[in-house]
Amino acid sequence: MINKLLNSNLVKNNLIFFVGAVLTGALNYALYPIMARFVSVRQFGELQLMLSLVLQLSIVFNVVRIFVVNVVSNSDDDQKNSVFIHEIERILGFMGMGIGLVLLVASPLLRDFFKFESVAAFIPLIAILLFNFPFTTRIGFIHANKLFGRTAFIQWLAAFVKLVFALGAALLGWGIAAILWAVSVSKLVVLYYTSRSANKAGLQPRLGKPKTAIRAQIQNQLGDHGRYLVLVGIIAGSIAFLLSIDSVLVKHYFSPEEHGQYAAITVVARTIFFITSSVSGVLLASVKVKDDTKQSMRIYLGSLGLVGLLGGGVLLLLKMFPVLIIEKLIGTEYLDQANLLPKLGLAMLAISLINLLLYYHLALRDYAISKLAILGSAIVLLVVLLNHATLEAVVNSFTIGTLGYLLLLAAWSSHWHSAKLKS
Repeated sequence: MINKLLNSNLVKNNLIFFVGAVLTGALNYALYPIMARFVSVRQFGELQLMLSLVLQLSIVFNVVRIFVVNVVSNSDDDQKNSVFIHEIERILGFMGMGIGLVLLVASPLLRDFFKFESVAAFIPLIAILLFNFPFTTRIGFIHANKLFGRTAFIQWLAAFVKLVFALGAALLGWGIAAILWAVSVSKLVVLYYTSRSANKAGLQPRLGKPKTAIRAQIQNQLGDHGRYLVLVGIIAGSIAFLLSIDSVLVKHYFSPEEHGQYAAITVVARTIFFITSSVSGVLLASVKVKDDTKQSMRIYLGSLGLVGLLGGGVLLLLKMFPVLIIEKLIGTEYLDQANLLPKLGLAMLAISLINLLLYYHLALRDYAISKLAILGSAIVLLVVLLNHATLEAVVNSFTIGTLGYLLLLAAWSSHWHSAKLKS
């Protein structure tokens, strides 16, 4: 039984993704302790917030990647898939410029809301956005072709190059805006490598403007998938919301120094999510709409067990050694709120399970899950807004809200499976 489990594709693919996620997560998190030693507590909070805003922008990237994985993984025609990728990138180019313009115009308002000293730190976000669109479509193409090892390596490479460029900016004593510009340049470097890897995976070069008939076919395909795109957007938006709303509200309601302290425990607690998120990525590419319900459930339950095991293990460490972990990862200046780390870790474990449940129902195109994603996100926001007088109150409310969201999804998933097995 154990040998059969170890030889299964699910475990092998998860092992590849897990190793890649651990290495990627280690490099991503190395950025924070390095920055914490080169900037003030206030600047550290600002950097963490800017990366949270990047996460919000990543809603669009997640929608695109999930859409690409779903469409390409269900087609064996490389030529058709290549035209699809290039046409998506053309549309995204215009979209990116539009979003960038809005961000540029809104930067003074964002500066005032988040109590920044200038708008300079918001400008690099536009470059990061524009570089991320083609990167997302091409790594999605690689992922869809089940090249999990190559996908994991590219994600690791992106984290490594980002760390090197950001470290260089920090060593030169540059400010937060310059560090973010360094991050944007790292995106461009990795985009070049990802494009070459996608070509080797079967992505054919764009040979001029596609014929009108082909473009119309692709646009019709986009129209056919319109409902699915909305579903992807809602789910990706809900996850991005959960991973950033607490930091956004703390930045707005509390002093810059308090937010800097809170940012430290947030960074550490999110380790749980990023270590377990690879399981959802494998699940999305492994579960098919046409699969038997029992087969899908086996993959789902196996994935659920992996998330529980990995996330629960990290949470146990956060519970046992909160001060030591923060001191070693971030620094001794960020220990004021160390007692809140275990509770925030529990919230992150709940978010990890929420992410898995949402991705599972997304893979099966369960459109009803979108309503629950909106409702669950609203519950979390409402609970935090009703009780945010202190940082401890924020963490308590956030944890209660995420656990309520998780219970809501678990109840629906149980009901959905029962209905499917009876039909």
